[in-house]
Amino acid sequence: AMNRHKSQIFFSQLVVLTLIFALGCEETEEKKTFPADSREGKSYFAVRLNDITPNGVDGLSKATPGIDIDAVALIKSGTDAGVYADTVFTHEIGPSEPFDGLENPKLALGAPQFPDGYCVAGEVKFFGAGGPDAHIVLGFGNAVIEAGDTIRVYECENGHETHPEFYDVAVGSATDPSSESFVALENKTWGIQDFVVPDSLPSL
Repeated sequence: AMNRHKSQIFFSQLVVLTLIFALGCEETEEKKTFPADSREGKSYFAVRLNDITPNGVDGLSKATPGIDIDAVALIKSGTDAGVYADTVFTHEIGPSEPFDGLENPKLALGAPQFPDGYCVAGEVKFFGAGGPDAHIVLGFGNAVIEAGDTIRVYECENGHETHPEFYDVAVGSATDPSSESFVALENKTWGIQDFVVPDSLPSL
């Protein structure tokens, strides 16, 4: 009887430890880390694009593949020269599956492949975000974002007549897209657009 009691205690302890270990692993898997940047909380340096494409718009039987980002530029106030995004801090693909290869976020870096906004379907030269809840956070080397600067987004314009895809834009001082430091510049738009950072940009 004593041995049976000890076995029951050992088994109960084993079950508890297994549950603790499983919960610990689950928390570890769910917790996402983001790149560290020494400018966090000191200056604005990141641009966040959220894909807010409606799922199954216009009665489509299948959701659109989401916004298509060719490039993003930071144009400093008083200049015409743009610095193109060269860093992907983080990204998340939406529920719709882009064409093979377009889910690569690095396709949003560098100069636009289609500066007129009319991207060639089938060419893996732009980032397909994948629809609702997708996002990408980009950086521009050592450049910081200040009031009066312009964020130019090169989003593919062709196809919007039948497959409307929308995004919003924000600038922030963090690599984590959920950071409260992000300030919205536009709530809903599509295609190639310029967004001027307002003078009301909060001081850090």
